[in-house]
Amino acid sequence: MNDHQPSKPNLRNLIGIFGFLIALGLYAFVVAAGGDWLQAKATPLFLQILYYFIFGIVWFWPAKSIFRWMAAGQNQKD
Repeated sequence: MNDHQPSKPNLRNLIGIFGFLIALGLYAFVVAAGGDWLQAKATPLFLQILYYFIFGIVWFWPAKSIFRWMAAGQNQKD
């Protein structure tokens, strides 16, 4: 028998998800604008690929912090 009831979403999760989506959208916009700038300056293709590779990975660390903050609120009652 499983007596575990599914947890209800809390306010921290709602704020975290919307904050994450807004921040990720802004981040993507800034990275794309930087990529356009690199292309306009006739930067070699290798450096453009390196730019997108680095900034395609860097977003993970701030996102991890947001999700860790959201998970910390799982045991709290709103």
